[in-house]
Amino acid sequence: MLDLSLFANRRYAFSVLAATFQSLAIFAVNFLIIFYLQGVRGYSPLTAAFLILPLPVLTSVIGPIGGFWADHDHLKGTTPATVGLILQVGALIVLAFLTPTTSYLLLAVALCLMGLGSSFFWSPNTSTTMGPAPRGRLGVASATLNSMRNVGMVCSFAVSLSVAAASMPPNLVNAVFLGTVVHLPLSISNAFSEAMSHAFIASAVICLIAIFCSVIREGRKVAAPASSITSVQPTEPVGKRRAR
Repeated sequence: MLDLSLFANRRYAFSVLAATFQSLAIFAVNFLIIFYLQGVRGYSPLTAAFLILPLPVLTSVIGPIGGFWADHDHLKGTTPATVGLILQVGALIVLAFLTPTTSYLLLAVALCLMGLGSSFFWSPNTSTTMGPAPRGRLGVASATLNSMRNVGMVCSFAVSLSVAAASMPPNLVNAVFLGTVVHLPLSISNAFSEAMSHAFIASAVICLIAIFCSVIREGRKVAAPASSITSVQPTEPVGKRRAR
């Protein structure tokens, strides 16, 4: 189902891997934050939705700047994509310090970092991915990128919720994640905040793998030795040698 020959190109292969690991690390973050705002902090669903607006707003506003940077980057988008991933690791580290009494300002800072990271990563990484793809296989290359990214998004829920649920009492896991508990008691709120911190740390580790893939995608460009250029001497046509 996949055209594996596309992955013979180093830049394409590691760009797809970077997108996959980034989706695996980041996609479930909003999901956990919504549970935190509603279950731990007691906000209504509408208020919680408004409180996470810094992330999508910054992503949409700064996104064109990320594309402009990619167009003028001598590494063809690798630099802004890597910077975006570093910003997202920083956001995940900040989110790992959330507690039931944390000021919203800290959460807003983390959401802004996450939004900036997304705006610098997505467009440049897509450009870096599609650039080396064969002209006649652009549709397949794009579909492969989207498929791998969707796999990362789906698995992100499994990873984050598994890590978070492992630190909570089993009898409350379903109640919390199914939304049947509107506001958690203080003891459960502390347990959920700690479990959520573990999930964010796991996401940060996965995002570091994405940074590794982003950095090494270019490889090393080794210049040809001078001897290999000067050693080739022009030869006379065979007919002239025979005439002599």
